[in-house]
Amino acid sequence: MTAPASPSSETVWQGRRRRLALPVLTLGLALGHMYTRALHWRCPVARFVHHPCPTCGVTTATKLAISGHLHAALALHPLVLVVSPFVAIIVALELGTYVWNGNLGTWSEKKEARGATVVIALALFMLWLSRFFGAFGGPVETD
Repeated sequence: MTAPASPSSETVWQGRRRRLALPVLTLGLALGHMYTRALHWRCPVARFVHHPCPTCGVTTATKLAISGHLHAALALHPLVLVVSPFVAIIVALELGTYVWNGNLGTWSEKKEARGATVVIALALFMLWLSRFFGAFGGPVETD
């Protein structure tokens, strides 16, 4: 019995180039959401319940932080420096792994990532709740 032939190097790289479409599309949608009106959507929670969700304001705060307006970013959403880098790192790791070997979920399923997600979600919820009582400038205005 012979061992199965391993895929040629050319075939492996063709698969990686094909899988590169997902990160490119993801980056395009993220930048489009942040920097154009055409792809910017209003928070679905805010739209339907007429109150901001725990992450309302993070996109705008991220834009402010990227453009160097750190004080304004933190005033808009105090957890922006935790939430945005965490999401960016997990998404980058997941998409990089997907391009390299075709697997998704490698990083987000790790115990440490799940734990960090729970801690961040609880912090977002506590911040959101405290804003309804006037803390941190009150609830975020939704656009």
